[in-house]
Amino acid sequence: MAAKQTNEKTAEKKKAAGKWIIKHKGDKEYTAYLFASNGEILLTSEVYSTVDGAKTGIETIKKNIALGNFEVTRDKADRYFYKLKSSANRLICVGESYSTRQSCVNAIESVRRFAETAKVMDKIEEDMTVIDYTPNKNVDANTAYKGKWRITEDDDEGYFCPQLFASNGELLLSGEYVSTYDAAKASMLNIRKNALAGNFVIDKDKNGKYVFKLRNAQKNVLCMSASYGSLSACQKALDSTYRFCVTATYDNL
Repeated sequence: MAAKQTNEKTAEKKKAAGKWIIKHKGDKEYTAYLFASNGEILLTSEVYSTVDGAKTGIETIKKNIALGNFEVTRDKADRYFYKLKSSANRLICVGESYSTRQSCVNAIESVRRFAETAKVMDKIEEDMTVIDYTPNKNVDANTAYKGKWRITEDDDEGYFCPQLFASNGELLLSGEYVSTYDAAKASMLNIRKNALAGNFVIDKDKNGKYVFKLRNAQKNVLCMSASYGSLSACQKALDSTYRFCVTATYDNL
């Protein structure tokens, strides 16, 4: 019986296949994508400055997939997506968004199956879709529309997360969950610093919708928005987020 189960798992792994494709997204920006055998995008890496960096990144991703370092979360539109973390809790990459938690969990299982067997393609595809967008910085700091920075706690797990809320209570930005309050506060200050520096880019998800990402100077993603149907809607949301970054007060710090 054990031998039969082993043979079935081996056959399943061989059947998975899929492929890793590295795309040139912008000036010195390369991103790796994991595709299933049916062409579906399962995973998107961070940005790397060279092709070799992206290939090394793929190996890092595979290692952490094998370790099961996944986290399922929701965006402000209540869609589910997963994050792949390093053992040190650094964000490595994010999955696409799904309407249900189960769909997201199923996607993680697909990633597990395809990541190891997928072949890294030699051809680098040109996909210059990253848009460097400078938010409208003409903001009145004395405006009545002031949001709040908050450190929220997951009571079940004991982790802390820095978040930015608009004056109407809408969640605009969310950082990563960390193990201490002080670490969450430091993360919040880093998010705010990079937001005020205008370190935003706009990209497309696998459905052709627009998302904006806040990155640090090394181009690592700190926060990512929900998806928008048009570029103008995404730009408007980004401008609003920047405005609240400038005017928001600290709620429980």
